Amino acid sequence: MKDTPILEHDKIDEENPKNELTPHEFYKALNQAIEQYENEGVILLETPAENYIHTNIDSMKSMLKNGFEGIYISFQRPFSNLSSFFKQQGVDPNKLFIIDCATAFAGEKPYDNTRCISMSQDFEADEMVKTILSTLSKLDGKNKFVFVDSLTTLAIHQSIFETSRFTDLLIDSIKDSYSESISFVFNVAKDLKQKVFIDNLMRYVDESIRLKA
Repeated sequence: MKDTPILEHDKIDEENPKNELTPHEFYKALNQAIEQYENEGVILLETPAENYIHTNIDSMKSMLKNGFEGIYISFQRPFSNLSSFFKQQGVDPNKLFIIDCATAFAGEKPYDNTRCISMSQDFEADEMVKTILSTLSKLDGKNKFVFVDSLTTLAIHQSIFETSRFTDLLIDSIKDSYSESISFVFNVAKDLKQKVFIDNLMRYVDESIRLKA
């Protein structure tokens, strides 16, 4: 596990022993961490399962408002479902590509949209990382991110080994072969009973941010 600087929100007191943040503090901490690590950080978001979709969209929307463009990797929701949330929240589709893995998990027909990239039903980590790398080249902005909506969902559909291999391959491949700075954001369910793939990811994590239930 990495030794990382203590940011403002890392102060733990008797009233908040788990260092969990309110939504306002949470999104502020996310942007603070991105700035702290100069758009090259690996940030872990821990959120209650019932807050997943809203937390992810609000986190991503906050980054887009701060001048970022990015890739949203969706393991939990198919694009057909996500697009309605994006429209409701006023998310600019021209600053975002969605890599849709959820539709493949469900065995459904891929969604036809220029901003949606569908994975095959038998995809593996190598194929996914290759797709992410090729998609990064389509982003025009200076500040870029890769946002993984739910590692917990990936671990349900694939083995713990393959889930851990995905995070390793994603971070190492982009850092080794992509010349520009990239912020990585991974969301996981809080209080996981099975934390093997999280323990592996923590080797890379610069900042972990927890949302109150």
